Amino acid sequence: VRKIVDAFLSCAYDEIGVSWAAAQAVSDAYRSLELSLSATVTPWQGGRWRFSVERTVAPLNASGFVTFVQTAGRPGDASFQPDHEWRYAASLSQQLPAGGDLSVDRTRSQLQSVTELGPAGQSEAPMSIGPGERQRVQVSLTAPLAAAGLKSATLTGQGAWASSRVTDPVTHAARMASGETPYQAELGLNQTLADGRLSVGLKGQLTGEQQYYEPARVTVLSPTAGLGAVVTFAPGAYAVRLEAQNLVGGGRASDVAVYRGPRAVSELDHVEQSQIQDRSVRLSLARSF
Repeated sequence: VRKIVDAFLSCAYDEIGVSWAAAQAVSDAYRSLELSLSATVTPWQGGRWRFSVERTVAPLNASGFVTFVQTAGRPGDASFQPDHEWRYAASLSQQLPAGGDLSVDRTRSQLQSVTELGPAGQSEAPMSIGPGERQRVQVSLTAPLAAAGLKSATLTGQGAWASSRVTDPVTHAARMASGETPYQAELGLNQTLADGRLSVGLKGQLTGEQQYYEPARVTVLSPTAGLGAVVTFAPGAYAVRLEAQNLVGGGRASDVAVYRGPRAVSELDHVEQSQIQDRSVRLSLARSF
């Protein structure tokens, strides 16, 4: 080990009071302690290791709190609180020739409180469903392609693999957290022209299957992949950026399993099937100062 680049410690305490005045006034207070400890080491030229431990607290979801307190029939032990977790991370980054960079990040989280939709009588409401865990690995790459004969071209890529485990508030079985995907990836190829004033590129995206859980239904979105394009023109202080997402692909199937009541004790009523096509075009203008 050559030297420690930095070591950082921070600590913050927050106390939030929230109330809702309606037919019956409801109030609550949330106290949280956020902690962050990190150290960065340079073991060799161009390399960097970073280790960190954090306790993070998400902002209070005010609309979720209002829905929670307004929903009748929720269990007596049900609670609503900000999501919070202990997060342990290690990362390695390495500079590559010609200005490239490769990084690998590994994160393990102990989820102390997870918010999802839970049963409340004949309805549902956002509430804490208890603790859980999450693991994630992310790899990022930036590689200029001049050595391959593609002058002013750059390849960028990013891939993430994740797994999580929570307890379903209806069936009490272990499953992945609602809405999370086991993998995501992006791959881009960018070419700079006109002395750096014009940039054109292609960007591909890949997203794995996602499942969204409600007390009486489960929505499954199929894996999807799409290819888009990006053009940026910056002749001076202003830059115009045109981005088209999913010019090719981007569609995914949606299957919604609807039950006659809570999933744990009810039969499947029917399945709603549809196709989703996500295409968009964005035009933006930025000015440098």
